[in-house]
Amino acid sequence: MNADAEAIIEQALRFVLDEQAKLLKRDDAAELKEIILTLNKLALKTQAAIANGISRLKNVEQLIKEARAVEQLADDLSEKIWRFTPVPVCSVYEKLDRALRPSEDKYGAAAELRSHYQGLRIRLLEQTLGARQLESNSDLGLEMERIWQQFLQRNLGPSVRVLTGGIISDYQGNTSKHQIDLIVVPAEAHVTFPGDSDGKAHVPIDQVISAIMIKSTLKGADLRDDWEALRDIPSYPQMLDDHPSLAPPKKGRPHAWPLRYIIGSQSDPIESLKAIWEKAVAEQAGPVPELVVTLDSGFLYSGGSCWPRPRFPGNYTEPDQVMTQTGPYSGLGLAWLITQHQGRLAVIQRRAVGPIQRQAESLDMAMLTQSTPYTHSMKFDSMFRMREIAGNFKWGSTSTHAHNRLPLNTIEKTNGRPLCLPEYNPEKAVYPDHAKGVRWFRYPAYVIAGNLLALEEWLEPKELTAHKRRIAVFDTRLDQELIGPEVDALEQVDQVSRLAQAPPSPVTT
Repeated sequence: MNADAEAIIEQALRFVLDEQAKLLKRDDAAELKEIILTLNKLALKTQAAIANGISRLKNVEQLIKEARAVEQLADDLSEKIWRFTPVPVCSVYEKLDRALRPSEDKYGAAAELRSHYQGLRIRLLEQTLGARQLESNSDLGLEMERIWQQFLQRNLGPSVRVLTGGIISDYQGNTSKHQIDLIVVPAEAHVTFPGDSDGKAHVPIDQVISAIMIKSTLKGADLRDDWEALRDIPSYPQMLDDHPSLAPPKKGRPHAWPLRYIIGSQSDPIESLKAIWEKAVAEQAGPVPELVVTLDSGFLYSGGSCWPRPRFPGNYTEPDQVMTQTGPYSGLGLAWLITQHQGRLAVIQRRAVGPIQRQAESLDMAMLTQSTPYTHSMKFDSMFRMREIAGNFKWGSTSTHAHNRLPLNTIEKTNGRPLCLPEYNPEKAVYPDHAKGVRWFRYPAYVIAGNLLALEEWLEPKELTAHKRRIAVFDTRLDQELIGPEVDALEQVDQVSRLAQAPPSPVTT
């Protein structure tokens, strides 16, 4: 599967329907009927592509063509009725097209890694949901443990044993107060099976790689109960004597022993689990889980995690600083689960950890998210317009549209105040009244001829019958506006060169 493409096409469908809903809520919806109908057709074709399966979608040329037709229709109608009618649906399909053809570099490799673990997550989810046919809660719990035991054993290999349930103890007679669902140990670990039945195990703390709690449905109360069960595992005071490489770096956090995990097939909303994590840390100190993984939602980790761990966000250094990963990044929780086990096993066996670190760096790359949503379009974006033009004149911080094809912007001077209409005080053009009384200029239309700056100004730009267009000219040396018949005669900004060669016109004060 292609995790990125799956996520983008699903967002594309929701986005098209959302744009349609916005138009239907407008007062002039009747005039927008044709756009609404074309959006509906685009949504149906997108839904058909999803139903057929993303793996069968080799390209999206037809969807891009349809999206461009929608935007063209919206732009034409917007200009006709002289109202801003943004329908920027093309960009998301162009991003879908790029996702279907990953680049042959580290970013393409990261996308493939996301897709691999996303597919793995979905197969595991289907497997655990199928187990729900078992009517007995006890049978369902045992089956969940078996599914995860087999998954971990298959992915970690013969160097470890994954035990289904047991008790962890130290050498002073202290034991974990609750049964641990899965315990991962090195293959050569000394484990006791009471009754010699290969059933529930008693495992010394120094033999344990990880302790894992499993839930079919991970509710908030279950998370707190499992948290307490993992916290009550006996300590291992000889850890640094046995494994000096686990000593914390300077100003670093001590490594946990064992690694602790809470895993669910389905769960409460992931933000609810995050709130419970934060509350648990606030109420009582102690070890925190490395990961909380839910197959239907995503995974959580905190600044209290041990190496190897996600590097981002780098300012998360405390156990109560919790990050959630969802969507196409959800499957990477399984990748970190496996990699952390491999890292701890390498440390225990005193093997080179370079391969583990490189794998962690690959996972970090796979977790990098876009700076903007997949649905973001630059078509009407005005975020980066502010820049110098000439002299003390620069594009301002406020923008608008008279219609789709007429982007307008304020012009500011070095005092930070926009150019305003004669009857308006520039000192009042501040947030939230920053768009009142200002003068509007077409972006990015301007020409500089010597000391003269010509801009295309629009008066009453939002009014269908009252709007007017004129050329405004400023002397950047004197920092003043030119007026007079010579300026009034200009029809295009590039005609300002006439004034540059003629005697100066009167100057406003």
